[in-house]
Amino acid sequence: MLINLSEDKTGRFAGNGREGLAELGGKARHLRWLRSHGYRIPATWVVSSQLGQAYIPGDEPVLAGLRQELEQRLNPSVAYAVRSSANLEDDPRHSFAGQFLSLLNVPAGEVYPAVVKVIESTQRPNVQAYLQKNNLPAGSLSMAVIVQEMVSARVSGVVFSKNPMTGLDEIVVEAVTGSGEALVQDGITPSRWVNRWGQWLVQPENGSISLDLIDTVVAQTRRIARSFGAPVDLEWVFDGQALYWVQLRPITRLEQVTIYSNRISREVFPGQIKPLVWSVNVPLVNSGWIDLLSELIGPNDLQPQDLAKAFAYRAYFNMSTLGHIFTTLGMPAESLELLLGLPGGDDRPRFKPSARTWRHMPRMLRFLVNKLGIGRRVMPALQELRQEYASLHPDDAAALDEAGLLQAIDQLYAINRRAAYLNIIVPLLMGAYNTLLRRQLTFAGVDYAHFDMMAGMQALEDYDPNVHLKRLAGRLSSLQPANRQEFATLDYEQFQSLTVDSPQLDLFQGEMAAFIDQFGHLSENGNDFSATPWRENRSFVMSMISALALQAQPADFNTQLEFPLGGGEPAADGRLGWQDLHLSRWQRLRMQPIYHQARRFRLYREAVSFTYTYGYGLFRMFFLALGERLQQRALLASAEDIFYLSWEEVRALAAQPSAWQAELPALELTRSRREDILNCADLYLPEVIYGDQLPPLETPDRESHTLTGIPSSRGYYRGAVRVIRQAADFDKLQRGEVLVIPYSDVGWTPLFTRAGAVVAEAGGMLSHSSIVAREYNLPCVVSVSGACRLPDGIEVSVD
Repeated sequence: MLINLSEDKTGRFAGNGREGLAELGGKARHLRWLRSHGYRIPATWVVSSQLGQAYIPGDEPVLAGLRQELEQRLNPSVAYAVRSSANLEDDPRHSFAGQFLSLLNVPAGEVYPAVVKVIESTQRPNVQAYLQKNNLPAGSLSMAVIVQEMVSARVSGVVFSKNPMTGLDEIVVEAVTGSGEALVQDGITPSRWVNRWGQWLVQPENGSISLDLIDTVVAQTRRIARSFGAPVDLEWVFDGQALYWVQLRPITRLEQVTIYSNRISREVFPGQIKPLVWSVNVPLVNSGWIDLLSELIGPNDLQPQDLAKAFAYRAYFNMSTLGHIFTTLGMPAESLELLLGLPGGDDRPRFKPSARTWRHMPRMLRFLVNKLGIGRRVMPALQELRQEYASLHPDDAAALDEAGLLQAIDQLYAINRRAAYLNIIVPLLMGAYNTLLRRQLTFAGVDYAHFDMMAGMQALEDYDPNVHLKRLAGRLSSLQPANRQEFATLDYEQFQSLTVDSPQLDLFQGEMAAFIDQFGHLSENGNDFSATPWRENRSFVMSMISALALQAQPADFNTQLEFPLGGGEPAADGRLGWQDLHLSRWQRLRMQPIYHQARRFRLYREAVSFTYTYGYGLFRMFFLALGERLQQRALLASAEDIFYLSWEEVRALAAQPSAWQAELPALELTRSRREDILNCADLYLPEVIYGDQLPPLETPDRESHTLTGIPSSRGYYRGAVRVIRQAADFDKLQRGEVLVIPYSDVGWTPLFTRAGAVVAEAGGMLSHSSIVAREYNLPCVVSVSGACRLPDGIEVSVD
């Protein structure tokens, strides 16, 4: 009837099995787990749920034995906490926060009636309404009761082994002096600490609570979570001498947090992305990544859209999916946070091969052996790609109808699909060889920053427009003043049509035309085929040449017209070539294979990137031709408007324009999206976004009025404010408004069913506001000083 968790002399609950544990209820089971793993809990007894189920309100004889047992076991000089331990409490889906009765500081002589009240609290109207709201049968609820000695608390707190908002690997601690009741019920704002890998990210400025105590809480929490095998939140008290743990719950729903980052994507795909470019690029490039990952981890359910998402027309990578891949390969889940570059101390997660790693090792070894031989296949593959690209001539696009253009685009996509894979694997291998070479050189005492790995590799000139632009700038500087003046005032076609008797001018015009032919597919963004390429903006090329010519004297160019890339002598910038390094014969023999591979793959990377950029840029030619057809049929206002439709929409519009126009005219849709992109152009976007919803954003020219606090339930919401200070104001809250309150307890719960978001002036992660907001999936920020001074009706963004 009464189970002693602190001693458990019978051994009944000493094992790790589940037998008999059901009658303890959720809270008591977790207390027993803490005790059995060597963590200190207060002296604790549990009234089993079997007794609670047998009791009918008013049927005192059923509990007669309990009264006598409590009198025998409890210390008359000690006060007790009498708390619920229902089987459904702290469930992943239903918290029952504040629904059951819990009583603190109960004298020993009053514990029995307190236990009866807790058992009877299962029949309270609010509990029955809660069961009904969550479609839980009334008979599914059973109540055990915890009777626990009150600790004379000098400090009380809660701690989360992972951030419950973001799922990040950081320990969050909140604490107050005195009883922990202030944390959960009284609306007191706690002191707050956040620790990641041994580094304090957040600390109170002038805290009265010892940091040594918080260090102990953090260290024990880390060990508890590791032993428990899942993220946990815990309640604790400190009596000045010892730390006691009084509650443990698993943190739920962390797996639902999707983390997006533009840390990498803004480098490879900067700026805004039009819908057509996004709808082509994502399946094209991400399919290449999925092919590569499948070679490493085997068959999987990954889809191209799983790896990236657009927010305000900007690219973000799905880091949660990458984190799942890391764990599949046996790497720490926290590798995701390392990849994000999040700050932290020296206690970072380390990679240790696990059973999962060894399971994938044969496949990874086959992958490695296969890729070691890819160097022999790169150049033949590029030659084949170039031949296929050559078959897609611009004149073909002008002669094709809509169906023919769609077919040509599909053909181009299939070719680019192979090129995209090469454009992924070759840079990865180049990076690997460079890393190996850098390590060997560093070990040999060579500063890699002063080493010119590509010295003498003149083949790079074929892929480097800067070399040729400088050469053209030198040619321009050597022209007669009249010709230079004409270059500055005429457009490209006019200048090329000049027929002056000048060998220098003829040479310059020929090299200009050759440059456009070789590099004309380049643009300001090689990943955006809607960007105007140089071959369509030849005046821009002329301006680059003029700018380079103005930066130096003609003599500077005359000595570098052929631009040799060096040999055995140090380069002009002071860097050393391979022959200049002071290495022993053995060091050269050992490093030479890696040196040659690093050089080759740098060349392969440039060749692959150059070829892929050319082929990818051909999408513009065919889509613009299709846009012209649609413009001629008055389906688009201009050919360029096709970039504001997705690939699927373009197909549908070309195939069944009448169905399109009936639903939403393409003219209206493209106009709306063009305006939307312009409106988003100056927005500040965060580097990391949690969840699939775009957070509230600000423009740089807009004055920002911001109140800050502790985020305790994730999400974003924009709506009108309604300040509720007391129960008499409850009826003022309209559905969807932002509920602003000083704090809340269980009596305020009905308000949450109508709110769109919650803002509280006080509270912490375990305040009633926070717990209920998380259960109702409402964005919630607590400890927001001055929130209740907001005027009703003002529109706010809650992040």
